[in-house]
Amino acid sequence: MLRAVRTLAFILCIICMGVIIYFSFSSKVDIPQFLSGTFKIGHCLAYVALSFLLFVCFSDFNTHRFFAWNILPMVSSFLLASLFGYAVELCQPYFGRHFALTDMLSDCAGAFIGTVIGFFCVLFMCTIERKRTRS
Repeated sequence: MLRAVRTLAFILCIICMGVIIYFSFSSKVDIPQFLSGTFKIGHCLAYVALSFLLFVCFSDFNTHRFFAWNILPMVSSFLLASLFGYAVELCQPYFGRHFALTDMLSDCAGAFIGTVIGFFCVLFMCTIERKRTRS
């Protein structure tokens, strides 16, 4: 089951990256104001999803020493999602868009939130699995 979860997370991660690239570089897309407005909710939500999926791909589902084994996946998923957001922002001027520091900050905030949510979801999954195997 864990292999299937990781495989599905990896496929969804690639799709999520493609969607982020499409919306970041396309100037023809009409994005609703509440997603592209001053609150940068769209940026945050996109990177919540990306970092969540990255953490599920990298995490260790071992219930023994769960916290120690998942520090590196937490840092990796946060850094990869943040670096992806930074790279997208750097490339946007070449596609008729503009570089915005607030977009990058929103991307990093979303990456952090997604990593934390992913950590607790995997912890919850491991707890359920541990209880199921004891019964």
